[in-house]
Amino acid sequence: MIHARATFTPAVKLLVLNCSALLVLPQVSTAGQKKSVREDLAEAERTGNYSLAAVTVERNGEVWVASVSNRGGMWVKVKRPLNKEHLNSPDGKREVVYRHGLRLLDADSHQERLIDADGSCWHQCWAPDSRRLVYSSGGRVRIYDVVSGAITDLAEGESARWSPDGKWIEFEFKNNFCVVSPTGGASRQIFKSKSAYGVSWSPDSRFLSYIKLGGSSGGFFIWGMKCPEPYRVWVVRVDDWAADWVQNTCKPGFPFEWVKNSDLVGQ
Repeated sequence: MIHARATFTPAVKLLVLNCSALLVLPQVSTAGQKKSVREDLAEAERTGNYSLAAVTVERNGEVWVASVSNRGGMWVKVKRPLNKEHLNSPDGKREVVYRHGLRLLDADSHQERLIDADGSCWHQCWAPDSRRLVYSSGGRVRIYDVVSGAITDLAEGESARWSPDGKWIEFEFKNNFCVVSPTGGASRQIFKSKSAYGVSWSPDSRFLSYIKLGGSSGGFFIWGMKCPEPYRVWVVRVDDWAADWVQNTCKPGFPFEWVKNSDLVGQ
């Protein structure tokens, strides 16, 4: 099928703040807290019915699901393939596609609209209202309004992801991993790392996961392979930005993402 392409010239609104002058989040002491990051996450997973899993690797219809409380895990059968791009809007009416640039595809009319010829978009790019999406182009984080076509330059950076509750946009700028409000304001540094990647928001927006270099090289990976270069899966708690690692992995570190327990058998 040949899709019709609508002509559209978006207006760009500037709201750029230099992330080199970002606001560094304070290190909050956890001494008086009742629960550690891993304890809190384990409870959130139980009550929220979600899990952290290596979604890009399947073995006989199973994926590796992390046990965050003890830094272990197990193979769990899945009801459907989990390894796919999540670029559909929450209401299912639109989809972001790559065809000679970043485009918006209408699910009903199949019409395409060019968003940005040089744009790139990641999973969790949509706002919960399905009206806006975040992407990066030319070293800038941009918000695109799918109704008006307006584009807002939000910050310098790339690899942007919108939290499911709509309150934060996470992005990377020169090895700084930051968050900023969709309405603008000062960017806030969560952490800095040259090796970190694979950031993902939990479904309730209470945690961010990512992978970075580190750990013991003497152990064995979950698939029985010896680790030549160890990585770890880390989780950041948004309430106080405290962090802890929850899983050992290896290079190449397979991405871990949050999945609904309803997609897993027996969870």
